[in-house]
Amino acid sequence: MVKLPFLTMLWPGLPAVRMSGSWKGLCVAIGFGWLLALAIWSCGGWSEWMPSRFRESLWWVLSVAWLLSLIGNRIVVRRTLAAWEALANEEDRYKESVTAYLSGQWARAESLLVDRLQEQPQDVESRLLLGTLLRRRHRTEEAKVEFLRLLRSDGGSRWIWEVEREMNRLSEEAGTNA
Repeated sequence: MVKLPFLTMLWPGLPAVRMSGSWKGLCVAIGFGWLLALAIWSCGGWSEWMPSRFRESLWWVLSVAWLLSLIGNRIVVRRTLAAWEALANEEDRYKESVTAYLSGQWARAESLLVDRLQEQPQDVESRLLLGTLLRRRHRTEEAKVEFLRLLRSDGGSRWIWEVEREMNRLSEEAGTNA
């Protein structure tokens, strides 16, 4: 679990910047800083520069914005932590499918990989593993389909060497079975 310093939670937009590098959060944090500096300057050295009604309104706007940002910061932190947890769970499921594959539990590995690919169809590593698994289970047509999907997907080109090797193995197996 990520722990943010207490002061980070108090500044509008800062948790979003710190946790996910959000540009929107950065703009909010900078904008709040400028407004706060303007409000402080209007009360200190430049009190005659701004009418008192505008100064009071500025402080009210800052107070309301700060209170709303406390709620917003809490929501941002919870959502980001939930997203990180979901990503960690997905990685755990992939690791579980690799472990099942390596231990020879191919039906279980296939089930885990199919579930993962239904949730994330662009996961090229899972698709490569599923194609390899199908080849090992002598389901050549399904394996070819998975390898072709892999090559057509974004990021599939970096696995071209492995896919070519698997396709050659499929061809060799088809030649020996014929």
